[in-house]
Amino acid sequence: MKRLPIILLIMFFLIPVGNSADNTSEEHVLSSGEEGQRGEAPCVNGKCSGSTGDSIAVDNRGWWLTGTLVGQQGFREWVDGILWSSGELEVHTSTKEQLSSYPSFQYSLSVEEQNSELWQGVTDIQDSRSLVFSFRSKAFWGSPFSSESNFILTGISDSDESFFDSRSFEEFPEGVEAGWDYRGTWFFREKVSKGLVTRVQRINRRLLSNQCVIDVHLGGSRNIAHYRNEWIPEQNTAGETDIEEARNYLISRKQYSSVPDVGQFTTYQESLCRYAEDAAVSNQEVSILYSDFWDSRESLVEAELYKIWVETSE
Repeated sequence: MKRLPIILLIMFFLIPVGNSADNTSEEHVLSSGEEGQRGEAPCVNGKCSGSTGDSIAVDNRGWWLTGTLVGQQGFREWVDGILWSSGELEVHTSTKEQLSSYPSFQYSLSVEEQNSELWQGVTDIQDSRSLVFSFRSKAFWGSPFSSESNFILTGISDSDESFFDSRSFEEFPEGVEAGWDYRGTWFFREKVSKGLVTRVQRINRRLLSNQCVIDVHLGGSRNIAHYRNEWIPEQNTAGETDIEEARNYLISRKQYSSVPDVGQFTTYQESLCRYAEDAAVSNQEVSILYSDFWDSRESLVEAELYKIWVETSE
């Protein structure tokens, strides 16, 4: 019991509690000030210093995670529970024109019961156009049964702007690169890929550097290795009696499954994060540079993002 106040104090600092007020009119608000002030660290040719001015901007109301994803509405359903009700929505990532290169997969979002106007807006959309979905984390004090997804939808907008009209392309026409000497590290193993940014998450880590997690569909599918434990019967001869005793022993079988090749890339630099967001909302294919030190041939890529750019025709 003597340690309880210490534990509560640690939780207070490490867990952003969010806003317990009504969330029916939520908007994405950045803690580093107005949007025009983001990413203004000294940059030369797309390289930024990585100073405080280019740290990841997060929601200033305390949500530990906010994000953006792009896709088409899929299955949707309002679920009435005994204590809670919620709207459940699937978002498919690829348009019909993109399916041959980027096999579709889905994200799940929920709409809370008190946000009925937003759910009405969801149900009013009848076509299959590409949309931008804004979301946040579920409040940690909320019931795990109040919605099926841990990501709560906060807004929907059209995905029709050109990347070449975006602020990121205006500031960094040749792309953005990490502002430190990543090539000089012993674990650097350069890998360059192309893909579509499907989701960007901004994570408020309070006492640590804020983090941006970027999902990039690298095209096609990948065979992922996983192991399945099985009990196998074994016939054993029991010494001199020649009586066979049945025993089971545990083995792990290596199996493969084919899934859409979606990598997850992290950065701590606002200009890299915002460049990925601008590419996502405009459905713009990007090139990325990262380190594949652990050789992810049998797993989905998880790596730090070092450079992102859009190839333009001269």
